[in-house]
Amino acid sequence: MTLAEIGTTLALISVVAILYPLVIYPMLLALAHAIARRPAVAAMPTDLPEITVLIAAHNEERLIEACLHSIDSSTYPHHLIHVIVGDDGSTDRTPELLRSYESTVASFRIRRFERLGKNGVLNALFADVTTPFVVLTDADCRIAPDAIPRLLSWMSDVEVGCVIGRTDRSGGARTTDSASQGEASYRGLEATMNAMESAIASTVTSNGHLYALRTSNLRAIPDKRASDDFLLPLYTILAGQRSIVDTSALVVEERTNSIQQEMSRTIRTVSGGLASIACARALLSPRYGMVSWFLWSHRMLRWLMPWFIVVLLVATALTVENTTVFSVLFYTEFAVIFAAFVGHLAETTGVRLRPFQFVYFFVVMNASMLAGMLRYLAGGQIDRWSPSAKGRA
Repeated sequence: MTLAEIGTTLALISVVAILYPLVIYPMLLALAHAIARRPAVAAMPTDLPEITVLIAAHNEERLIEACLHSIDSSTYPHHLIHVIVGDDGSTDRTPELLRSYESTVASFRIRRFERLGKNGVLNALFADVTTPFVVLTDADCRIAPDAIPRLLSWMSDVEVGCVIGRTDRSGGARTTDSASQGEASYRGLEATMNAMESAIASTVTSNGHLYALRTSNLRAIPDKRASDDFLLPLYTILAGQRSIVDTSALVVEERTNSIQQEMSRTIRTVSGGLASIACARALLSPRYGMVSWFLWSHRMLRWLMPWFIVVLLVATALTVENTTVFSVLFYTEFAVIFAAFVGHLAETTGVRLRPFQFVYFFVVMNASMLAGMLRYLAGGQIDRWSPSAKGRA
């Protein structure tokens, strides 16, 4: 084969690999959903169970009280709710606010730790859970009054072991910047795919802002780099139960949105996601059927997309002797780069150019995914956060 033929082959493979998680997989998933869906059944039992809400907090003096008030405002019976907050070495007024907080729930406990990181705090709190179900949320979140009952209603289906809520970031400042515009499009596609995966078998999404588990599925998080909200649902699937989403179980994240925040979320998601998959790597095996397909298509190939883009750029250079192929590849790539540049200018000047901002968001997120993968390979820890830097995707 000539260099041009090798380049053409590599370019074709790369284009298919780039389009697969964005276009081809959603279409195949929709087809599978139409043929093989097996939705779980929600029904609130008359004899409601006790639950424990776990929160790991570090320097959250600005938002922790709003989070606790939202739990106190839940329509779930207060005498059945137990709250345990793990203070991860806060140096602000968080410990003082926690000590003075008067909760209306059955019990409210505070445990103080010396900067263990979120996973270390959660591992310690797991041993304190005595209720049959546990709800995990973040200190910067406000839970909708009906969210906890909605999550628990799915647990009446004995096959369901984990239920994941939906995050609304409108609690923070919303603008027409690339982060908000791009995230809105991305989240819309994500929500659709998560719901279809849930109806077929189990979703492979994560949402640390709000999710519920059967306590029997709690397992220690063995890697400080792993994301609890991704690994624990994967452990649930390994235990033979389903992990599903409920888009009506709403939680509001009280953070502002920006392209920098989205980059941080993406880096953390990819780095923590890869560490989580490493802990539950058995699910990558074809013997796990649909879940394995979901995990490869929805996560692994999407996170590998930046590498396929790099291969595509190299392949383009190799096709220089084939004028037709080289021209198509080169000018398409140039158009994408130019559109991203225009999107960046729109971002900095405050002008709304949604198509260009979306391309800019796509390019920045792929750069962030590459950074997240490199961070994972370098052994970077992601479970120590600060309120100014915290972010997920």
